Amino acid sequence: MKRLKLMVVTLLGTMVLLFSLALMPAVTTAPTGVAEADDGGNNITLPTVLTEEATNISFTLATLEGNITSTGGESCDQRGFEWGETESYGNNWIQNGSYGVGDFSHAITGLKSNTTYHFRAEAHNSAGWGYGADTELSTPPSLLGIYAPVLYLHPDEDYYPVSIYSMLNKSNLMSWDETTKQGALIPADPTLENLSVYNTTSIYLDLPQSEPCSLRTGVPWGSLPADPPESYRFDGYNLTVYGRQVEKTYDGTDYIVLQYWFFYPYNKWYNCHEGDWERIQIICDKTTETPEQVTFGYHGGGDTYDWGDDEVSIVAETHPLVFVGLGSHSAWATQGIHWILPLSSDYLADYTSQSGTALFPEYMDGSGVEGFDKQPYVLEDISDGPSWVKWRGRWGQFVPGPLDGGGAAGVDSPANVVINGINVWDDPIAWAYNPGSSLEP
Repeated sequence: MKRLKLMVVTLLGTMVLLFSLALMPAVTTAPTGVAEADDGGNNITLPTVLTEEATNISFTLATLEGNITSTGGESCDQRGFEWGETESYGNNWIQNGSYGVGDFSHAITGLKSNTTYHFRAEAHNSAGWGYGADTELSTPPSLLGIYAPVLYLHPDEDYYPVSIYSMLNKSNLMSWDETTKQGALIPADPTLENLSVYNTTSIYLDLPQSEPCSLRTGVPWGSLPADPPESYRFDGYNLTVYGRQVEKTYDGTDYIVLQYWFFYPYNKWYNCHEGDWERIQIICDKTTETPEQVTFGYHGGGDTYDWGDDEVSIVAETHPLVFVGLGSHSAWATQGIHWILPLSSDYLADYTSQSGTALFPEYMDGSGVEGFDKQPYVLEDISDGPSWVKWRGRWGQFVPGPLDGGGAAGVDSPANVVINGINVWDDPIAWAYNPGSSLEP
């Protein structure tokens, strides 16, 4: 009987305990990313954000767009964007304040033309950051890119248009002494910074184990007593074209001028010299941004054509073909033999061909470009006029004497090139109307 009473009491106690537990309020733990609210017991969640398509995209600008669709239970205190060339981004913009649902945007600058960027929108509250999906935008090619040339090198060409670092990294910085008629080594590396320090006409870059020679006629091509540098010394440097876009007014009309500069480490023609700057340029109507004329530069002169002339070949609708003279690297509109002087022999002629290496802007896929060997080049924008384009020294060993030592001296920087008394950099339209044609390699 006592055992029965004990069991009844125990059973009643268990039931009371269970009933009491059932009446107690439930205790929960917030999941990851959710914070306990301080007001009314409501949970605050991460904001929900949409990344929307970018707008107002140009060569260097774009407007990023985002939308906060849910604040997560309280006003957001920050919102913004991340962007960059990869999904790691690397750039961000944050706006502080109190924000509800709705659109927001931010204009970004300093973008590179013809480049794909990743970006995403973001917003923050007390629970943390909410992110929109990764989205891409692509900037269009600049005018420089749209009309960048395709170059055809002769199949026997040894030196290609490359970065100026191919010269800077391989040269000594020298100073010419007019009294002793000798060059003296400057104990400084030829960096861009030092070019600004040593910035006089007596300074020049000198390639070791390389010698020039003056212009000679009556000898076969390639038989000159020069000591050219081995072309492999410049392997590993980017194939490069330097582009410049500038607005100019001529006779009351506004134009956009596109200049393309090519640097070759060595000129090996009927004369030989270290360093070689060559060029073409395109004159565009400023309003329509369409080409009107193109000038091909060669041997201290050049030829100007209307954009639609038969001599001007265009690939992929906008890219003019440039046929590069063997050894001299002069720029021609057509392939074949180009006589520099009215001689009955080929002793002073430029040879061009479409059967050699074709160089095209790197953003092109090469379609429409003929040739077995096709290689992309980097188009480097120098429109802002970096200091080296105005350097007063010589790109290559200095040789005294008239006509730049008979064509053996290193060449001037792009901003110092003068043809027919016209500075090509400062007065490109005047040069186009008077390109000249003289034997000054």
